[in-house]
Amino acid sequence: MNFRRLLIIGCMLSMLVSCKMPTDDPAPAAKVTILGISYFAVNTPSDWWASTSSVKPGLTYSFGIKFEGSLTQADIVSAKVYLPNSAKYWTIDPDHFDQSANELYETGFRFDSYMYELPVGEMKMEVVLTDGSRLERLFTMGVPGHEANEGHSYVYNEDVVPTYPTASIQALYRPIITASSFTTSPISVTFTVNGPDVHNGWIWCYDAALNYIGCTSFFRDSVTGSCFSGLNGGSGFNISNGGSNTISLINTDLFDSNGNSVTPASFALIKKFRVVVTDGVQYESSSYTAFDYKAISALN
Repeated sequence: MNFRRLLIIGCMLSMLVSCKMPTDDPAPAAKVTILGISYFAVNTPSDWWASTSSVKPGLTYSFGIKFEGSLTQADIVSAKVYLPNSAKYWTIDPDHFDQSANELYETGFRFDSYMYELPVGEMKMEVVLTDGSRLERLFTMGVPGHEANEGHSYVYNEDVVPTYPTASIQALYRPIITASSFTTSPISVTFTVNGPDVHNGWIWCYDAALNYIGCTSFFRDSVTGSCFSGLNGGSGFNISNGGSNTISLINTDLFDSNGNSVTPASFALIKKFRVVVTDGVQYESSSYTAFDYKAISALN
């Protein structure tokens, strides 16, 4: 006998008792869904990692999950990214949930002992919540310059001969800094780019102790496609194989971690650079999904 029937019977048994049926049910718990998945494959030089580290992967994944609905870190039991056609997975720590952005994000995943190769293709994101909800989303890790894996199963970087040559494709090459000048303003950096899939990039600047000072905007405006006027004298971004690029910078061309222009005093401290390049597929992304390949140069 259910609860509603018991209430009705109780009303019939005694007319002296005021029996009122509830008119307002408790509000249901807010439904949480996955709005989008972000993924990035990053080709890093060995000097990117601490010199004392025994593990220095050259090709790593980062993953992000954008949620819709009311969610806190305590609501997340687990989050996993399953590899293509495999029971193997990476675990994203719920501690990395950013409640202000409603996003869960983690970096630095490598592929088992293969530190310079990564699998591509269809993957599955799975999130389990404390209320028993299981959120799942399939997505495809593409190859440089494409949303899809284009028939490939792996990407690899320039540090290795691929384990599976016929099933693999080269990841974005790291740019190489060939010259730099920081004794006067403007300062300049000359670097080469190898590979037709490079579309954009920026520069990170550091002092002699490798404290971060600031970065440039994109070489190419992500909306208009126009190039930064200080890159190659305003003639554009040279992305041909082995193409050389020189960028000239003054302090107002650099932005600190708060998005403010670097002060002249901080600008004068710059002694080191890294150049970062990306492929172009990320510019086809939606508001809640982002994906790209990045390649980071060694310090100059």
